[in-house]
Amino acid sequence: MQKENIIEFLLTSGFNALTYEQKNQIKLNRPTPHLLLTCQDGKCIRTFQKNWYSKFPWLTGCDKRNKVFCFTCVIFGGKSEKHAISQNDLTNQEKFHLLGKVRIEHVVSEGRRLAAVKHNEQVGINRRLIALMIHVVCFLGKQELAFRGHRENNESLNKGNYLELLELLAQEEQLLKEHLLSSAIFKGTSKMIQNNLIECVTSVLNSKFFNEIQKVNYVSIQADETTDVSCRSQMSIIFRYVVEQKNCGTIYWFF
Repeated sequence: MQKENIIEFLLTSGFNALTYEQKNQIKLNRPTPHLLLTCQDGKCIRTFQKNWYSKFPWLTGCDKRNKVFCFTCVIFGGKSEKHAISQNDLTNQEKFHLLGKVRIEHVVSEGRRLAAVKHNEQVGINRRLIALMIHVVCFLGKQELAFRGHRENNESLNKGNYLELLELLAQEEQLLKEHLLSSAIFKGTSKMIQNNLIECVTSVLNSKFFNEIQKVNYVSIQADETTDVSCRSQMSIIFRYVVEQKNCGTIYWFF
């Protein structure tokens, strides 16, 4: 847009029709054409002086209309006869000076957005790590292997199946490796965390089996009891039932 056509464009199309970059460009290019204006002031005839643009920073002109205007009022709307002191003009001046500058609410909003992005990334990492630990728990349970070893400190040659499997996975999974080396708050290797993961997996499986048992016609129950070396009684209960699944035929479950 040519500088001499700016005021005519603003008067006909409006400032809001422009892009953010165009608005900032117009702010830096206030038209200051030489106008052939005269007015009768008593016995004197006064003519337009171009140095008025320097004296009044809000002043602009349109050579096509051969008129002068308030630049900020042309941009933001409104009419004012007493420029630089009217409330309307002061508001427009404030908008004009803030145009193109970084505003605190924008900075805060961007900071919140970045914080949310970082938080979501960390949540995704945490879910991936927990998923790996759950896979280890499910594998050990399926294979009926013990979780913990006799000694699980760093000097131990065998820290138990759970920790050894995590370290094995960490050799190929860089995310898990970095977590095990750097995490100081939640590492996922303590006895309490192992027990919590076992309880969570057990709860999910029990819920699945319970829902399936409600739908079958026949269930076989087998119970067995034994006493361990500490004379503590332990009982195992086995449920056997048949489940019909689409495209899979008959599946026999027991737990």
